[in-house]
Amino acid sequence: MQSDFEVWPGPMEGVSRPEFVRAVNHLKLVSRWMTPFLRVSDTCFKEKKVREFLDPFLESKLPVTAQIMGTRADVLAKLADVCLACGASDINLNCGCPSKRVTSGGAGGGALQQADLLLKTAETIRKTLPAEVGFSIKMRSGFSHPDEMLYLIPRLTVLGIDKIFIHYRTVKEQYLPVAGRLERFQKAVTEMLLNSTKKAIKEYKTDKIVLAGGVSRNSYIRSEIDKMQHIHQLKPDFGYKTDVTKVFIKMDG
Repeated sequence: MQSDFEVWPGPMEGVSRPEFVRAVNHLKLVSRWMTPFLRVSDTCFKEKKVREFLDPFLESKLPVTAQIMGTRADVLAKLADVCLACGASDINLNCGCPSKRVTSGGAGGGALQQADLLLKTAETIRKTLPAEVGFSIKMRSGFSHPDEMLYLIPRLTVLGIDKIFIHYRTVKEQYLPVAGRLERFQKAVTEMLLNSTKKAIKEYKTDKIVLAGGVSRNSYIRSEIDKMQHIHQLKPDFGYKTDVTKVFIKMDG
């Protein structure tokens, strides 16, 4: 029995190397891809470099979301165009990487320290992309405090961001054990529903999930999920979507 929801593989920086990607493709473990981030500074990568980076993912003939990272909106917009020209199906902006080497320069999760600048960057990228091309954001709940997402979520929605991937920890919390995961997700859900002009879905159910580190611990997790009739059986992990913006809750990690 096939599941009626999407399973997104997490970018998994440092894991999704060409040999790993090709093995996953061979075993047909995913229905689409999201790449690890392509990070740019003041200049954009040449098409040849981007194509080489994307090729293992594109070999699957599945939709490939190219994840990009940087601080300059104009360079990121250009990189997004190059990724599309090389075969990517849509674009994701990484605002969630907690690495200090990344955040110290304002990229990744560091972008959450300047929320209004992040919004302007997202708006610039969205405007340069064709209307039919998906544009999503991967973010942490905040840089220092999880309530920071309550400022960003509604504003990202009105910019035309069609998917938001949320990791419940803050950047400062890195990957440490943190209490209150469900409460943070509930706040994200409430904020999204309050700011949506479309009908809400039933509480605590989702048809969108992301698999990342859990794949390394259980390579059969996808097939196990496919056997489930209702994703909310995976408590305490949950997510939601509206007709405007889909929010994907990170299941593992």
